[in-house]
Amino acid sequence: MSNTSAKADKYIEQYVANKYVSITSGPVVAGDNAGKPNTSYVTNGALRWYANTPITFTPAKGVKITQISVRNQRNPDSGEAGKIHPDAEVDISIPGTTVQYLALNSTEPVTLVPTQQSRVFYIAVTTEGEPNEEQVAVPVVEADFFIDPAYKEELAFAGKTHILSADKYITLTTATEGATIYYTVDGSEPTTDSPKYTAPFRLDKDAVVKAVAVKEGMANSFAISHEVFIVSPGTQMYSFNFNYYPSLITEAGQTFGETEGDVPVGCNGFLYYNHGSDYSQESWYGSSRIQTPDLEIVNEPGGDLVLSLIGNANNVLERSGTYGFVVEYRSAPHEVHRGELGFLLDNDELYMTDIIFAASTLYCNRDGYTGRPYPMPGEPGEYKVAEFSGAYSTWRCGDAKVNEFNFNPNPSESSRNFNYDQIYVFSDKKVGGVSNIALDESNAPVEYYNLQGVRVANPENGLYIRRQGSKATKVIMK
Repeated sequence: MSNTSAKADKYIEQYVANKYVSITSGPVVAGDNAGKPNTSYVTNGALRWYANTPITFTPAKGVKITQISVRNQRNPDSGEAGKIHPDAEVDISIPGTTVQYLALNSTEPVTLVPTQQSRVFYIAVTTEGEPNEEQVAVPVVEADFFIDPAYKEELAFAGKTHILSADKYITLTTATEGATIYYTVDGSEPTTDSPKYTAPFRLDKDAVVKAVAVKEGMANSFAISHEVFIVSPGTQMYSFNFNYYPSLITEAGQTFGETEGDVPVGCNGFLYYNHGSDYSQESWYGSSRIQTPDLEIVNEPGGDLVLSLIGNANNVLERSGTYGFVVEYRSAPHEVHRGELGFLLDNDELYMTDIIFAASTLYCNRDGYTGRPYPMPGEPGEYKVAEFSGAYSTWRCGDAKVNEFNFNPNPSESSRNFNYDQIYVFSDKKVGGVSNIALDESNAPVEYYNLQGVRVANPENGLYIRRQGSKATKVIMK
């Protein structure tokens, strides 16, 4: 799928695959935008799937697709939703939502094209059979990614982030013996002309790792796509996970509950969790919210890092029925409602190195939005929106050693909110004013890249970039 906004200058296509099914998208097939690239994207816990935009479900060799189920938002006025196929059975028994069931018996790709725009909360694919030796197994990206501590009680994979320390290696594997993996790190499509994977590698900047595995006499594997954000080596992570709001803790030690009487002091409202069949307090399209005027939360009880949600009652934690009950922090415009995020590392021995924001509408410079979020004037470091995923942005401290950082999460002058899902902050220790990290990289593997950033296995005459560990230099090969 593509992850982009209406006016994004660039996006890198993302696709989804497991060993049973691959899900890909294609250009618009009808209407005024026929032939234009697919602009479906994920926002507020839902896929915004546009009319006349195809999504193709391809089963692996030996696998049969027997059903595709979709739950999406239903227009409260017309009672309709974007139907995925003329033969789909539709269940409208739950207010405000539609569940569609398309029965199939297909070993070939199935392409679905909705009849109108829809917000899709989930897509479930039911299959029969197991992949066989006609097709190479899907490549797997393995690395020591940071784990979001908010999910420590969940399955391990549920808490994995896309964040990796710069000194950690990425490994690509496939279960098919003798297959060759080709990969890219710039978002381009991997082909047999791409760099061949021969050994674990490291990244020195944010990237999209894409890979495909091939073997003579077999169909190529499904391609995979994995976004990666790189942070300074040796750092520790602090998590503020608004989606998993029970993990949030105020400085006073209070948590965020689901009833009107279970809300931190100074806040108003509450978050409904399970509506059941009782919609008397709010409809599916209503919103339950906790107003967070000048609220301070910490990374853990008695933790070092304090996040101040500065502003008035228009800055909220909200669960929106319109967007599938995903809880997010919604920051009102700074110029109107004093919306501000303040980070304080209350430990003189530590300083912040990286901050990574995961959001829903971070990249929306449209429909009344007048700009993108940015640090408050005078703050050090570098802030930018991710080139390949508009839902992420990053702040890097560079040479600065700061304990406090203030961020304007919403420079809009309109009434619209920017929506934040998670914020990850990284810190390091101060030792004589410099980092405490000293890596012995003399034994790290040496890699060569051309000036376009493509890895070269056997460099010959010319100018190359030589990288060993975190050190990179230009060299002339003769």
